[in-house]
Amino acid sequence: PRGETPVPSSGGSAAVVPSPPGSTGGTSAPSTGRDGSVEQTPDDPASTTPPPEPQLALTDIALGAAALASVDVVRVAETYLRALWEATDETVALFVPVSAALKTCVQEFQSRQPLVFTRGSGFTEPTTVGASGKAMLAFMTAEDAVEALRELPSGQRDALSRDLDQIRRSGYCVSSGEIIDGAVAIAAPIFDGDGGLAGAASVYGPASRLAGEHRDRCVTEVCLAADRISRAMGYRTPSSGGFARGAA
Repeated sequence: PRGETPVPSSGGSAAVVPSPPGSTGGTSAPSTGRDGSVEQTPDDPASTTPPPEPQLALTDIALGAAALASVDVVRVAETYLRALWEATDETVALFVPVSAALKTCVQEFQSRQPLVFTRGSGFTEPTTVGASGKAMLAFMTAEDAVEALRELPSGQRDALSRDLDQIRRSGYCVSSGEIIDGAVAIAAPIFDGDGGLAGAASVYGPASRLAGEHRDRCVTEVCLAADRISRAMGYRTPSSGGFARGAA
């Protein structure tokens, strides 16, 4: 935003390209921190500049059913993710499962805040780490969950299984420092018209900002966005025995 264009970069982060000298972009050169953090120094932090166009990495997704499903959820989710970006003013992303064990970021809107954390489209990691991965893992089929947890040591597997039980009850996941030091992520699962897992909506930012009332508000907004995307995908909560998000 404001003269800066997010571009994909290696290592699961997005670089920020500052406005050229003499431009009217209104920014000074940002400094990139460790593990994907980007410090920006905007002249007008309260700017209402619309979000940048989302980065898409659909060509990076394995071919087959997962890729086709991701096309649908990206198309449906964009409007709701933009609204989530406006409501939270944090970095917003859409993750989809590539397999039981892996997830990838297919859409991201970078925060306008002076300090942001960004993964970048195409960033891929295990579903067993981070809020978005766990939010999806908790609602996978039993067979897929077993496959995803198979390689973990027994102690980690048992601890994660307890975490997943809590996520199923609440309907969302909050993680802190699991992928990027000093970052907090909030995610909620998205379901398709058949009731299957389609992805996860996620918000992330520095722990110093994602705290207290702002964090609680972000939890609510993420859950609402995931519910709205799910309904737009054709999902309907069963009248009995089905999933009901605890925070929405």
